[in-house]
Amino acid sequence: MLYPQITSSSALPDFTLALQGTLVELPAEPVTVAFLCGLLQMTTDRRVSIVNAQAIADELAISVHVRREESAGPFASRLRVVGGETSLAGTSSSSGPRIVELDGYEVDALPAGALVMTQHRDVPGMVGKVGTVLGEAAINISAMQVSRNSIGGDAAMVLAIDRSADEATLERLRAIDGVRSVRALQLPPQTR
Repeated sequence: MLYPQITSSSALPDFTLALQGTLVELPAEPVTVAFLCGLLQMTTDRRVSIVNAQAIADELAISVHVRREESAGPFASRLRVVGGETSLAGTSSSSGPRIVELDGYEVDALPAGALVMTQHRDVPGMVGKVGTVLGEAAINISAMQVSRNSIGGDAAMVLAIDRSADEATLERLRAIDGVRSVRALQLPPQTR
């Protein structure tokens, strides 16, 4: 469900699923089918289930390759999805599932509810400008992650918000000087 919301590509590329850490022991087929179910439910009008997901992917020429990697970085296990120029990774801990990477930026975000992701120049004041726009729209921020790969380069921010941002608010965020992209993400609510 997350990949189609963060990619900027309109066509579905070939995918690589990297099973990392303790996940290398898992059979690949259930992981692949679960991925395809989430992906296809968001990208086709077809009724998708675990029974027909692989057949629909084959019809649409969607290819999924599985790679096994012993290292999961600082995690016991991690699933990393790469499709085209978009990548994301997740893990699970005692507190539940977590998003730990989005497009090469290290984050720690709960995959639930309404989220906004920005990519922007790493300059002072950016967090405040984004927060001000959301505040003026009466949208409360419940959690925030900011990540950068180098000082003064680009950064990413993931904001958990109490309700989805409307298109006018998203356009105001996109108009902030130095903001390169803004993506609104909507995931099922947390069940705990």
